[in-house]
Order: sequence, then structure tokens, then C-alpha cells
Amino acid sequence: MTLSQGHFGQLPQELGVKELTELSHSKRWTTWDHMAAGYDNVRSGDVVYNACLQLSAETICRGPSRGIALDAGCGTGLATLRLSAHFDRVVAIDFSARSLGALSTKILHGERIDLVRADITRLPFPTGYFDAVLRANTLQHLYPADQIVAVEELRRVAQRGANVVISVHHYDKMKQRLGWKKEGKPGGDSQVDYIYRFTRDELAAIVRQSVGPLARILGVGFYRLARVPMLGRQVQGLVAHRVGRVMARLGHGHMLVAVARTNHV
Repeated sequence: MTLSQGHFGQLPQELGVKELTELSHSKRWTTWDHMAAGYDNVRSGDVVYNACLQLSAETICRGPSRGIALDAGCGTGLATLRLSAHFDRVVAIDFSARSLGALSTKILHGERIDLVRADITRLPFPTGYFDAVLRANTLQHLYPADQIVAVEELRRVAQRGANVVISVHHYDKMKQRLGWKKEGKPGGDSQVDYIYRFTRDELAAIVRQSVGPLARILGVGFYRLARVPMLGRQVQGLVAHRVGRVMARLGHGHMLVAVARTNHV
């Protein structure tokens, strides 16, 4: 494991700390630094959140079990470690140093995981470098203009025909009925400073425009199922796999998972 400050291998060191202070989304990396120490504990009991991560990781790992994968916006590595069991090498990028530090303590000797601190809208990697790309639950923390740039960057660094998986928070019917904000600072005691909750059509449009042919969008994460004794966790994945497409089209599912292939030359 190596930790790189905004560069990778022989790449130019163009994304240092000074530039990171100018990020225009989720305004301060300190927001995520402050959350890093307790983030895993908060998420460990969240059946819905973990169902989304599990589905995203399983989907990206259905391709060839070799090559290099990118986990863009890796946070504390809840998805990264799942990828490392499938790919020859995983590059995990985030702009929170403390989140990367938390991930570094989980990496076992011999695991080929590289940690890079940089802006996810300006990925410091060559064009066509990765065999698979995952962006799990980070796109919703960018402003709309930056979302397009960030997804285009995924396409740029992915090989032609590579699998690209993007998961986001869904502005589903339940949230709309309860009066949750579509965009802005979340309510309650959340420390997050900005969120943009996607409709299915919004996510489909940005993926088709910026990545390539869209294979499917799945609705995943159902809090009512989470209350089923003993089976809540297992049922989440089963429902997403079997009827996730339908649920997304009907406006259900706490999160959305989009699967696409790059089509650039």
C-alpha cells in the first residue's frame, strides 16, 4: 500500500493540497475528516447503506477478475476492500486525508491497494488506465455542474468497454412524501454540508451523456425490509437483484445503482 499526495507513479503532481482547498463541492474536506474516525461505526449497523455498497461491489466484480480497478471517492474503504479480493490492484482516491488514513489501517500485508489524495473532478491518471471504475455514494455531494465533470472523468480514465458503476442517493417517493430536501444541507444531525438526491431519470441522463450505453439502473435499500427479523440484510440484495430495475422506475429504493460501459475510442 502506498499513500500518494495527488499523484500516482510517474504522473504529474498537479493536484496538491493547495488546489484541494479550492474544491467547489461538499465544501471542505474537513467535513469528511471530522467524520472519518467514527464513520465505520455509524455505517456498520445501516443495513440499507451496506446493501447498496454490497450490490455496487458485486456488480463491478462481475467482470474479469484481473486488472486495475478505481474506487473514486473511497472514503474509509468500505467498498475498496471488497474490490481488492477480485482485482489485481485497486487504486482508492479521496480528498479526506483522515478517511484515507482510516483505510490504510485496514489494508493487509500483500494487498495491492494504492491510496491517492486528490479531487474526484480532476483525476490524476492517464486516459484509459483502469479496467473497471466504481463511484459509490459520492456523486451526490457534488453540485450539478461538477457532477457532469466528475462522471466524464470516470469515462476518461476507464478503458474502452470497461464497466463503470455509480451509486447515488435516490430522491424516491418516500423521501418526497416525507418532505426531504432534494438539494442542500441534509436535515437532522447530519454533519454533511451538501447533498443532491437524484431521480432515476436524472442519473440515467448523466450516465448516458458522460459515460456511454446504460445497461441498467437498480433501486436498492428498503427500510421496511430492514425490519424483517433475521432476514432483513439478506432480503435487501435479493430484492435489488430480482426487481431492482422495476423498483427504480417506480421511484422506490433509498439509493440507485447505475451500471454502464464506456464507449470512447
